[in-house]
Amino acid sequence: CASPSSTAPIARSFNPAAKSFTLAGIDGLYFYDNSLIAIQNLGKSSYVTQFSLKKDARRNKHPEIIKPIFHYIFSLDKPYQIESAKIIEASNPLFIHPTTGTFVDDEFFYYIANSQVECFNDDMTLFSMDKLKEPVILKISLKGLS
Repeated sequence: CASPSSTAPIARSFNPAAKSFTLAGIDGLYFYDNSLIAIQNLGKSSYVTQFSLKKDARRNKHPEIIKPIFHYIFSLDKPYQIESAKIIEASNPLFIHPTTGTFVDDEFFYYIANSQVECFNDDMTLFSMDKLKEPVILKISLKGLS
């Protein structure tokens, strides 16, 4: 089980036309206000990223998001193209393979910061309790994310 990173959290925006963001490593994907909130794990780097969808996606107020989610992302000729991407949080020292989140009261996004899914010995038994960390749930304010 890797130790959490010691780098301070950062926020960055990306222009998809420059192909400067990735859809790899998504381990949790959620629809919010015409965007997708993704938890991404890429090697030793972990992120919470917001992918804003093109404006015409707003026509459908309640999209059936679970079944066609990858259709929205990967069909670049469809109305659900990604318009921009913004890293909401990265390199949090509490991150150990973050995953799984939920929205609460349309105000916050809560997610597991340290799932520790890779905390197994070579024989696939769980690490001893002294090597495991207490669970950490983080929250992100949704204000200003639209």
